[in-house]
Amino acid sequence: MNYKGTYDKTIYHDPATGYCIVNMKTADINIPEKARSKYTFRDNFIRFTATGYHLPLTGAVELSLEGEWNETKYGYQLAVSQWEEILHLTPSYMAKNSETANVTNARIVIALSVFTTERKFRSVGLQTRNCAV
Repeated sequence: MNYKGTYDKTIYHDPATGYCIVNMKTADINIPEKARSKYTFRDNFIRFTATGYHLPLTGAVELSLEGEWNETKYGYQLAVSQWEEILHLTPSYMAKNSETANVTNARIVIALSVFTTERKFRSVGLQTRNCAV
């Protein structure tokens, strides 16, 4: 099953292997109750833990995560087998996230030029990566 979410914070990251454990935030109500963080925040997003390889460590993009839920000694976690970046290419989104985004300036310029010249949303920045476990 696919779940949508945005990076919230890093719990663990090994640069040598790319393995990471991250907290994700989402409005997706399909997240199992026992996987949801017990902590509440002012933004009212659901938070959960995801594990996998080479997950983007930036909140600039929304992710579509595919994987299985595993119960560990640290709680219920999503073991990500595959993920996709979902880029929102509206000028307001790009302006809001460009300062904190961990993306290249070229990608931002290309995304804004596609949006402003065609005057409609077009998905040009979708990236798929398979993650070996």
